[in-house]
Amino acid sequence: MTYWSPLPDQGTSHRHIVQVASGKQHALLLTDEGTVYSWSGKDGPFLGRTGKSSTPSPVEFERPEEVVVQIACGLEHCLALTAKGSLFAWGENKAGQLGTGLPVETDKEVPKQNRPVPVKYFEGKSAKQAKSCSCGPESSACITTDGDVYVWGATSYYLFGRGSAYQVGENCMVPVKVSGLPDIVQLLSHDKDWEPDRIALYKDMFACTISRSKFPGDLKEQIKIMKRRDQDLKHLNNRGASGQSDAETRGGSDGSPMEFGDMKTLNHELKNLWEEKKT
Repeated sequence: MTYWSPLPDQGTSHRHIVQVASGKQHALLLTDEGTVYSWSGKDGPFLGRTGKSSTPSPVEFERPEEVVVQIACGLEHCLALTAKGSLFAWGENKAGQLGTGLPVETDKEVPKQNRPVPVKYFEGKSAKQAKSCSCGPESSACITTDGDVYVWGATSYYLFGRGSAYQVGENCMVPVKVSGLPDIVQLLSHDKDWEPDRIALYKDMFACTISRSKFPGDLKEQIKIMKRRDQDLKHLNNRGASGQSDAETRGGSDGSPMEFGDMKTLNHELKNLWEEKKT
């Protein structure tokens, strides 16, 4: 059965929905303003606020200025990634899927969270920065801006040999780095400039897409070249308009010979970079 529940009317607001996610009994949506809304037919910590609501209502972050750029849902928990690379979680936590850091050996009940709380290691001045996140049924994972994969909750427990492969001070209820993955990526891509980009997980397995790690740098270099060649082209046109010969107009703005073939292929180079990024 399908339900339609529009955002509350706010007059001339220009908000648009950019992402949706759903769990067992709840759903989230994210607007282009970076605001997260939740709704469900039942009351529960997965709403991230007080009181149940069958229409979308804002999740109650401790700091309202948080700008969220990605959301994810497990069965009864949620993740939100902010523009600063911080991670927040809320909902049920019986498998440690919130990543709040409760020691695994404790006999105490693992507390659920009715409000978004920081994921350990991914909030604060010296925190790691995430660029994407994902939820499994009772698990969570993210990829950092350095291309490292971190997992926590049920998936983490199974991936690390039911707890036997953890190092001192590690447990499945906080984010743990998956080692060896960059080596596999480089082996498969035959190139050291590729790294994990997006992640999806389910129970005891996960999968990643990969992208060029140096793409932003490549693009900046291409923009720099484009600007220089634009200056050269203007210089060339100005000389041509003054009636100088072809031989005289071949010098660039920096006095070096100008390669006209490069001007012709620049657009193709940029197009190829964008295509590589998509794959």
